[in-house]
Parts: sequence; structure tokens; C-alpha cells
Amino acid sequence: MDRRQFSKNVLMTSAAISTFSIPGFSNTYSLANKSLKKSIMWGSIGVGKTILEKFQASKLAGFDGVEVMSHFDRNEVLKARDATGLFIPSVCNAMHWTFLLSDPDPKVREEGVTALKVSLQDTKAYGADTVLLVPGRVSETVSYDDCWKRSVDEIKKVVPFA
Repeated sequence: MDRRQFSKNVLMTSAAISTFSIPGFSNTYSLANKSLKKSIMWGSIGVGKTILEKFQASKLAGFDGVEVMSHFDRNEVLKARDATGLFIPSVCNAMHWTFLLSDPDPKVREEGVTALKVSLQDTKAYGADTVLLVPGRVSETVSYDDCWKRSVDEIKKVVPFA
């Protein structure tokens, strides 16, 4: 199938879905039924030096939440969250680039697993439900297959903990 045929099929299917009522598909999408909130990733907050100052700046900018980094002082993060009323939807693993789960060295991967566990503990403490993790990186010494296999193997070790 070439691009033109693919595009034609997509347009025809879209037209059919929007014209007819198909069980399981809704042809109306309403934001009125959604509770959309906007958050900012910690590394994007360019003002403030302390955790509280960054939370205050985020609130002032109109954000509803902040994705914090792992390995922060939990009490300080919780105080800032409570003082500003912002929520914490997710935690970014602060160590995922340092201790890649795809690293050829088993000791580095072990440190990555430990860091991921801290991220999960932070996530629970903050009432969040998501961890941002970069599990691996392909390089001259790490092939795609090795990156995938090592990352998956290391993440599986953490699943029971999660």
C-alpha cells in the first residue's frame, strides 16, 4: 500500500466513523467532561532557588502541578506542595542518565535499579502515579538489542517493588 492509498483509507474510515454511530466509537468529544490540568517539569522552571520558590513561581505562572525530580528532600517537597496547593502528578528519575539500565556494567545497572526504587518511593510519598524513566541509550558500545534486553531485564526486577 502506498501513501496515497493509505491516506485515502484513513479519510474514508474517518468519514464513516463520523457519519455513522458505531458501538465503541464516539463521534463527539467534549472537554466539558474532562478535568484537564497543566503541570510543568521541574527542569523547565527557570526561577526560584528553593523548592518552595519554584512551586510558588509555578503557581503564579498558572500551573496546577509540578513534576518534581526524584532524590529531593521529601519533607521539603511536601511542604512546598501543601503551601501552594499544587499537585504532583509524576516524578522524574533524576539518576536515569547517570545510571542507565542499559549500561554494559552490571554495577551501573544495579545503581539504576536502586535509583528507580527511590523514584517509586518518592512517587508514593507525593501521591503521584507516574515515574518518568529513560531506561537506556544506544551507543557505539550498546546495540539496540542489548539496550532493549538489559533495560527490560532491569525494569522487571523493580516490578514486584512497585
